[in-house]
Amino acid sequence: MAQADVAMALWFSREISATEGNTTQEILLEDVADRVKEGGDLAGAIKGVTGHDPRAGDFGIEVLGSLVAMALIEGLKVFWAAYIKELEEKAGKSLANATLDYIKSLFKKDAIGPSASEIQAKMKGAIKDAAAKLNVDPAALDAALGAIGPTVAAAGASGN
Repeated sequence: MAQADVAMALWFSREISATEGNTTQEILLEDVADRVKEGGDLAGAIKGVTGHDPRAGDFGIEVLGSLVAMALIEGLKVFWAAYIKELEEKAGKSLANATLDYIKSLFKKDAIGPSASEIQAKMKGAIKDAAAKLNVDPAALDAALGAIGPTVAAAGASGN
């Protein structure tokens, strides 16, 4: 299920970026997702999208946005790997052959259930951990972390 965690991380990263209104980050994540769909590996897709040759006069905004996006991807990849494992344990079977739509449908049910706040806390924790490893200023994550609750709620609402 290694690729499912990447696909789900890319999907939910874009959803969070849309909720927070960060169009630039959403476009960057969409580009990474497209490159992965075309058969590229995640690391290569990220490098292809975020590669930046610094020049005099650059403000660093692009680099900061890229780091937050990478923290989202890396943190959510960890979250989704654990979440999919939990789903497998509950089901008592492997979800290795499950479609992404099936995994999303299970998530959408959980997103409106009693575990919604736990899901949000786990996502935020995984993203904060990834950001710390990438040396992202915690304040730079505020908008994305604030968008997690509404994004999870919207996912749950769309699952009905």
